[in-house]
Amino acid sequence: MQRTISAIAVTALLVTASCSESSGGAAEGIPSAPIPSAPIPSSALPAMSLPSQALPTVEVDEVPPNADVRSLSLTFEESQVVGTGAMALTSPDLSAVATLAVTESTGDIVAEVAISGLNGGEFIASVDLRFGFAGENGGVLASFAPTMDPDVFRLTTTIGGLLNVGGNTLQAFLDGAWYIDIATGARPSGQLRAQALVSEIGVVRIELQGAQENPPVANADGIAGVAYATFDALAESIVLTTSVEGFVPFLDAPVGPVHLHAGFAGENGPVILPLQPVGSSQTVFRGTEADAVEALDFAQLLQGGYYVNVHSMANASGEVRGQLVPNGIQAVRMELEGQQENPPVMNAAGISGVAYATLDEMAESIVLTTSVEGFVPFLDAPIGPVHLHAGFAGENGPVILPLQPVGDSDTVFRGTEVDAIEVLDFAQLLQGGCYINVHSAVNASGEVRGQLVPGGIQAVRVELEGQQENPPVANDPGVLGVAYATFDAMAETIVLMTSVEGFVPFLDAPVGPVHLHAGFAGENGPVILPLQPVGGSNTVFRGTEADAIAMLDFGQMIQGGYYINVHSAANASGEVRGQVVPSGIQVIRSELQGAQENPPVSNAPGVFGVGYATFNAEEERIVLLTTVEGFVPFLDAPVGPVHLHAGFAGENGPVILPLQPVGDSDTMFRGTEAEALSALDFALLLQGGYYINVHSAENASGEVRGQIVPSGVEVVRMELQGAQENPSVSNGAGVSGVAFATFNAAEERIVLLTTVEGFVPFLDAPIGPVHLHAGLAGENGPVILPLQPVGDSEVAFRGTETDSVEVLDFEQLLQGGHYINVHSEANPMGEVRGQLLTTQSLESDS
Repeated sequence: MQRTISAIAVTALLVTASCSESSGGAAEGIPSAPIPSAPIPSSALPAMSLPSQALPTVEVDEVPPNADVRSLSLTFEESQVVGTGAMALTSPDLSAVATLAVTESTGDIVAEVAISGLNGGEFIASVDLRFGFAGENGGVLASFAPTMDPDVFRLTTTIGGLLNVGGNTLQAFLDGAWYIDIATGARPSGQLRAQALVSEIGVVRIELQGAQENPPVANADGIAGVAYATFDALAESIVLTTSVEGFVPFLDAPVGPVHLHAGFAGENGPVILPLQPVGSSQTVFRGTEADAVEALDFAQLLQGGYYVNVHSMANASGEVRGQLVPNGIQAVRMELEGQQENPPVMNAAGISGVAYATLDEMAESIVLTTSVEGFVPFLDAPIGPVHLHAGFAGENGPVILPLQPVGDSDTVFRGTEVDAIEVLDFAQLLQGGCYINVHSAVNASGEVRGQLVPGGIQAVRVELEGQQENPPVANDPGVLGVAYATFDAMAETIVLMTSVEGFVPFLDAPVGPVHLHAGFAGENGPVILPLQPVGGSNTVFRGTEADAIAMLDFGQMIQGGYYINVHSAANASGEVRGQVVPSGIQVIRSELQGAQENPPVSNAPGVFGVGYATFNAEEERIVLLTTVEGFVPFLDAPVGPVHLHAGFAGENGPVILPLQPVGDSDTMFRGTEAEALSALDFALLLQGGYYINVHSAENASGEVRGQIVPSGVEVVRMELQGAQENPSVSNGAGVSGVAFATFNAAEERIVLLTTVEGFVPFLDAPIGPVHLHAGLAGENGPVILPLQPVGDSEVAFRGTETDSVEVLDFEQLLQGGHYINVHSEANPMGEVRGQLLTTQSLESDS
């Protein structure tokens, strides 16, 4: 088996080599390289339903029916609570449901709230019926009383018996202006809330985003907003409330103005209704239909044709925006990419596009809007044409609906179902079987494309690689492949498309066969679904669930337990392979190395290993697979044991999960969270705080090790050298050191580990101090973060961002502007030093 190296590691090694060969420069040959652990290149397509959703209250029919009684079933949500911010929850599993019945003729009110998931140290402070529309707080109308069951609270009263806070009327209830609030000791102002809504009333909660603006806006940190629309389409009444955070004042106003505009997702339209500040608030705004500047068209509102827009000083045309998407309507945002084209297109710099589809399944109506930038004119037209095509991800299909330029624009296009050239098949559209395609002069068949992925559908793009094969395959130049999986786990439907290039013919077939297999990353499994050549093609293959040989387990599919495998003449068991990684799943491939052991191990020739971790942090599920070669038997076992340990790069930690041999194999090992010896901390896993360790007869504490480095985390290993000191230091015999930095720049978190050998004690301390300094290679800078001895160790040191002396500048860190410095008695300014060179800094240097 030939050993492969991850793309990140290759980049680091190439840059280091090129620096070594250059003439001069402070960064020559600095041995700092990212740990070779990388996510599997499989990703959900950038299409998503807009974050606008109806609240979970439903009116239920009385049995026997009673037209005089309005009975509601309410589900409580933390997200409905107004003004809580990002407070920590002492009872994160707290949930509640309620029933509420109001008799219109008598005004009788009967309600019950059932609570679950309350931690033992927490208590319910109050359960109240309150007056206030969704998105606003109001006064108490009546309080629920506890019962013999500590988790159940009841209310029996009449409308006449409610407190006089402005909402003690039947009409207030019928308008949707009552809600139930649950307060706890930790959240006395309210932890869970449920709006009481009869069937005539619709309430939509709208997340406001810069990405929905046209053109999109990249918001500064801390800017956020949410809006609620409470409406009665028959009575043509509406109440809008909007809350925002993090804005810079706009002219003389604290923020704003804030408006309801007419316009479908992706298009800009006129102001219909202005929202006014509530009292003296600078962040809360409210409006009703009585404030409308123009007549509000409730038919268009029910079709998804209105949006809330919040303006700012930085973005006067709109800082954040949210589409009002009523129940029964979907609004999907699609990023348009060249790589989704078939075959893929490498776009020139500056080319981008975004599309929106607003659709009504029952009415079979659709509104499409597309905006593009950076295109070269196409023939006599500024750009285009732009079309909606029929076709699943990865396949090309006919034009269904052309989009026309909006006014005299050459970058904005719009279409509706009445423009369709062919009959639009909404069943196929709802399965993810349509896409937007934008043509150009350079790429007449398509420059950028975006799959229309409705709610409930997943469309995953899978890069096919030889290194994912088990054992890994080193592909010949030009061999490559890409696959797409479009599936509905609830309906248990799937469409698979695979395209390959550069293959040598396999037997009598040009290439193949091509299969969907059951198996997690790193393991081989049975064929589940064969893919067939499309037409007479020898490079394009398609399959659906109807072709499945064995029953396809969609539960396993959404956990990441399937892969696409393409066979060839050279590699009959598989030439390229790609794991199907659904939303919410991460799959990490880790190269196992002796250099990552602590202390480092120089492996004998032929000793090699690779590990895969497939996990769902939200559901706290994990599957681990490890394959090794070249080991000397350990005691009576062929190799091992193999473990998942808790510990950041550079530190040793306890066994968390043992991996067991697969069948009678002495080189393959597998484990899941069910086998964990201790509780596996998935928050720590997401920070990069776990590693796979394989033991051997020669190195019982570990022969090869690989850090699990999730998405967003980077791990850098640094050799510490006197030559990097300024001025340089000629170290004595045996003086050496290695450091590891594990960091998440987006979350501004870092863990540093340093181990040294051969030092002369410094003052009364065994060695040190050890610091992270700010400074580029070759320059000295201030201490940013001190590292402390680990336990009573004299050679191991650890630090995190919480230990920072000064604020740690993560942007400077990403540019290679920090270094580890270890001091000594002989060289108090620094004995050995290592520059923290990130992937970004290495790529910029190259």
